Amino acid sequence: MISPRPASNPWRAYCAPRPKLIRDRPIAFPRPRERSPDRLRSRSLRSYLVLIPPNGPEKDHRSTLFLPDGFSWAALLFSWIWLIWHRLWIVGIVVLVLQAASAVLFEMPGLWLAGALLGLATHVLVALEGRNHYGNSLIRRGWTLESVISAMDRQTAEEIYFSSLPQPAEQALPHSAEWANKSKQPPVSGWQGPALGLFDHGGR
Repeated sequence: MISPRPASNPWRAYCAPRPKLIRDRPIAFPRPRERSPDRLRSRSLRSYLVLIPPNGPEKDHRSTLFLPDGFSWAALLFSWIWLIWHRLWIVGIVVLVLQAASAVLFEMPGLWLAGALLGLATHVLVALEGRNHYGNSLIRRGWTLESVISAMDRQTAEEIYFSSLPQPAEQALPHSAEWANKSKQPPVSGWQGPALGLFDHGGR
């Protein structure tokens, strides 16, 4: 016997929502710190000493010296040669003696480490303080420390210094009316030169 009413309502299964996987979730990474251009510029700036010779600067400032301050690679690699080249005779001889002593200690058994450290310390010291000693030596010889400029390179330091120098005064051109008055000449009546022929010019 078949019942007129349906046996039951259709059964609907309940499905739980699909959990989000870790790879589907957006990962928030911390944003990198933005470096200020002023901070980067200040790190790359270098000080330049502007030195004027004892007799004063030349007209074209060719003798003006822009001496960078700080570490010198040339002084690190060629210590005593760099000092002699800049006419630092006494310090150059002292450094040469120290390097010779370090070479002797390096060849002696058991003292090679002391020789290596002595030579390395000599090179680093000259590289760090060589330019400072050179600038002080020039000042003792009569050079004048005109200014200290912070710039990216030597060319920029020169542009900053020369742009700050007073410009030569330009001579003003005369007014147009004055120029016209100066250019006017008195009218000439008759011939002013020597007479040619029997009669002078104008019937005289």
